[in-house]
Amino acid sequence: MKKIICSLCCLLATVNFAIADDCSEYEQYQNKPYNVYLEETGKKVVYNNKIYEVGDDYIPENCHPESTWSYLWNYIGTCGEGGSEGSGGNEQGNAGADYEHNTVSCLKKHLIIGYWHNFNNNTMNGLKLSEINNAYDVINVSFGETDASDRAVITFAPDNSIYETEAAFIADIQALQAQDKKVNLSLGGQNGIIHVANENDKTKFVNSVIAIIEKYGFDGLDIDFEGTSAGGYSSSFINPNANAQLMIDGIREICEHFGNDFLLTMAPETAYVQFGINQGQAPAYLALIYGLRDKLTVLHVQLYNTGSSNDLYGNSPTVGTADYLVAMTEMLLQGFPCCGTTFPALDESQVAIGIPACTGAAGSGIVTMENAKKAMQYLITGVKPAGMNYTLKNPNGYPDFRGIMTWSVNWDASNNYELANTFDNYFDEIGNPVMNCGETSDNEAPTAPSNLAATPAEKSVALSWDAATDNIGVKGYNIYKGDTKIGYATSCTYTATGLTAETAYTFYVEAYDAAGNKSSKTSVQTTTLESTGSEGGEGGEGGGEDDYGECTEPAWDETKNYQTPGEKVSYKGKIYKVKSSVWWTTAGLSPDTNTNQWDYVSNCDGTGGNSGEGGEGGSTIDPVDTGIDYENGKRFVIYFPNWGNYNTAHISITVSMIPWEKVTHINHAFFQVADNYKLESTDNFIDFDKAFEHSEGWEDGALRGHFAEYKHYKQLYPGVKLLVSVGGWTKGHNFHAMALTQERRATFINSVIAFLQLYPFIDGIDIDWEYPGVNRAADPNDTADKGCPGGPEDAVNYVALLKELREAFNANNMQDKLLTVAASINQNVIAQGANPSNYAQYLDYINLMSYDLHGAFERTTNHHGAIYANPNDPSETALERETFNASAAAAFFAANGFPKSKIVVGSPWYSRGWGGVSAGQKGDGLFQPATGYERGAWDDPYTSTPGGQYPWFECKKLETTAGWTKYTDEYAKVPYLYNASEGKFLTYEDETSLAERCDFVLNNDYGGIIVWEISGDDLNNGAPLSTIIYNKFYAAEQPTGIDYSTTDSAFECSVSPNPATEFISIKINKDAAIAIYDLFGKCILTKNIHAGDNTIRAEEVGQGWRIIRILDGEKNENFIVLVK
Repeated sequence: MKKIICSLCCLLATVNFAIADDCSEYEQYQNKPYNVYLEETGKKVVYNNKIYEVGDDYIPENCHPESTWSYLWNYIGTCGEGGSEGSGGNEQGNAGADYEHNTVSCLKKHLIIGYWHNFNNNTMNGLKLSEINNAYDVINVSFGETDASDRAVITFAPDNSIYETEAAFIADIQALQAQDKKVNLSLGGQNGIIHVANENDKTKFVNSVIAIIEKYGFDGLDIDFEGTSAGGYSSSFINPNANAQLMIDGIREICEHFGNDFLLTMAPETAYVQFGINQGQAPAYLALIYGLRDKLTVLHVQLYNTGSSNDLYGNSPTVGTADYLVAMTEMLLQGFPCCGTTFPALDESQVAIGIPACTGAAGSGIVTMENAKKAMQYLITGVKPAGMNYTLKNPNGYPDFRGIMTWSVNWDASNNYELANTFDNYFDEIGNPVMNCGETSDNEAPTAPSNLAATPAEKSVALSWDAATDNIGVKGYNIYKGDTKIGYATSCTYTATGLTAETAYTFYVEAYDAAGNKSSKTSVQTTTLESTGSEGGEGGEGGGEDDYGECTEPAWDETKNYQTPGEKVSYKGKIYKVKSSVWWTTAGLSPDTNTNQWDYVSNCDGTGGNSGEGGEGGSTIDPVDTGIDYENGKRFVIYFPNWGNYNTAHISITVSMIPWEKVTHINHAFFQVADNYKLESTDNFIDFDKAFEHSEGWEDGALRGHFAEYKHYKQLYPGVKLLVSVGGWTKGHNFHAMALTQERRATFINSVIAFLQLYPFIDGIDIDWEYPGVNRAADPNDTADKGCPGGPEDAVNYVALLKELREAFNANNMQDKLLTVAASINQNVIAQGANPSNYAQYLDYINLMSYDLHGAFERTTNHHGAIYANPNDPSETALERETFNASAAAAFFAANGFPKSKIVVGSPWYSRGWGGVSAGQKGDGLFQPATGYERGAWDDPYTSTPGGQYPWFECKKLETTAGWTKYTDEYAKVPYLYNASEGKFLTYEDETSLAERCDFVLNNDYGGIIVWEISGDDLNNGAPLSTIIYNKFYAAEQPTGIDYSTTDSAFECSVSPNPATEFISIKINKDAAIAIYDLFGKCILTKNIHAGDNTIRAEEVGQGWRIIRILDGEKNENFIVLVK
């Protein structure tokens, strides 16, 4: 379907599993590490009377199979159940739906469901609803999409190239309904990424959907989300993360608003449903399906554009075959193991098959009508057609199975309605009566609400009324402002906001019941209060607009969402501009009060302005004396390790050694959350007491330590931003407990505010929580590492912490203070915590830890800071192969809430290494097994598992040391060192790869580079790495376009348009090869292309996000294109 997949999903490896008769032969789980040296893979243990198998990776202490580390274990079965192969479900018969579910009246027993294009894409363009083949029973109108300024608000309008008027569109819906057809609003599509992060978002989502359905008269709602809209991964589908629960609650409110005859259908992808089998986490959709199964009419999983998945027997049937359709479908009818329990079976009347209508309708998973009909016959009758291998768990079949869904009606029309005609004839053959159509409907309307009263304020009106009555009970109340519905309420109060002062309004309230009957409307007239007039402000004493002269900037429009950072408006005699950290503003919230999104500039007469419009709290870097040109907005962020002064391996670094004239931001590492939940230094002596050159003395209150140095150099370089970084790998142990309650968060935040007030030269706070949602045990080999406890509640609490920090900055006149985070780029880790789109709005920028991606914690050599993917990467999952690199990471965050300018890409100025590495076929040690470890200068001298961590300047020396050979991966664009005689391998960043990384940032308009960490540079010899970034970002002429040239041969290419609807144009100056993948890592197309213009038809690759890899034998480039 026409969708955005914002998170890359891995293709899961086949796992065979069986249920044991007896558990006595297996040991009970013990609170100890497993698979320390990867020697216990496949070992079985018992936990909570269930059998689990050790996976392929190291499992830390206290990480039992049902903890947040469950993904490291493979669920096998339950002790004592007996049987041979299976899922733990019933061997015969439907596992049975153990719940009551809503039954919509007057639907056929078996349905044909199709999606109709409310857009033109050269597939039966202009097809009207009235022209659809009569065989279709349910038509899903595609799509309701999100408002560009608010991802919680759904918008919809009929395409004016198909319908000239809305009245004509509504008339066609009514004509279909008169033929007993159902027409649903489908939510999804290219702009359908929905962000519901709090109760306010949920209310906006619910109200906007209800308004659309009522306006056009839709019969129901189809949920065609991708995973992040559904709330992301949860450790449990029964108790999902907060975002998923908000979405469940919102959809339930919509269903209950319209009553029992309201249809609810869902069209998830297999990655978000069946891929959950035997996994430790619940994919996004499972929580929605489980939480709404009592409201669900039909679930039709998209059994296409996907990779194969395990079935109930542990096999992986080929996508597109009858076996695949039946196997994936019976998982929903029998239930399947997930998250240490069983995802329960759905009622057979709630499940349908989802397939593409014909060739071209999908990128993969095309099904012949012969195979589709075979699958349907087998599911309904239980009679196995010839040539099929899969055997139903229920030998009697599922006679009430609901039917078939297709993408799309338009594609089917282009193929002479082969699908519709095939299944219309088949369902007629077996009998397809209309069901549940004999009941007497309720036609009695509620009484009108009484005693409607209004209490006006300047920009809002509070309404209240006495309850209405109804024979079956009042369901709720619709609220109107004039003729426009503005919301609904389930209680007898409602507050209308966003109004204009001194304006007369008329409000109406009507009651409705579960059958959809509505009362007459009760009205009230009122006038909002007069404006409060002059207000004192940041620019000087108060007064009205006339007090500050005539404004030349356009007046602020309360109905508008401003989407251009830096755009200026006038309001009450003052000029405001949109913060550069904001990509949209909230309509109705005036600039004088909405300081989170607007900066005060000056009075209209030019007086009273702030000293400088900069400060990156509005994210514009102040100019410094050094001549750095910051106009391109690129940040050069460094970490400064407070322990480095003790350690010669870190060059006994001091603040004075920082190349202040070259950097833009400094993260002081680290502070931590104390046991009393307050902010504290990890080393008070080195930070605040040790005597350095610019210490202020020894009297009480005198500043010493690193921070005395910072204070001095900040006076010399006021444009350089100084942040305190909290946490890190070893100092994040109290994050989870602190964020757990609002009271504890307030304790921490208050201490942050006090700290920033005490040291005003500090510009902000960086939160380095590694990682929300992940329960990481302490390292027994490193006493400083206390681990980082975590749980599913972190997803909500992490967002709340950032939101409340930002609000505290604003409330304490600290709008110019920076709030940033360091983020993992591992999407398995991200899925356990908060979706980036839920917290992006609170941050000035985000630092991506695009390093430590591979290391001695694995037993195969690989790059720990790749810029691009290498197609030969031996990592077991597509997720790792395709996304463990800076390019994919930055694209992921750009697709999940962050403007590119706020994405700062990580660069490692140190190595990761292995020992006991064989040369391999190419003789370079890359992607080879490792049996030992390499101890680097930065490694803990006491650990038994060192990581081969050398600072860059030591790696530089090894490049010319006897026995070592330097190589460069032309795919990943990073170097590595191999010592064949000693079996040692190091992966690191060098001057060339750092320049490549800078070019990647510049060419793709990302926000800069962050390095871990500055003492890896050769600071005693001119800071060569820092100089490279300085020259790339500030000293050299900035590129005006993308240059893909290489040293050996000019390699220039471009891909357009993006999005693409009909074709993809690839322009290149030399012959090359291309490979096109979907976001699951499945290769869709490979071919050779020639110098000049090359065209790929969109139908060849199907709809969705596509990764286009272009290779000429020396260099490769990746492009991500949306095909609609």
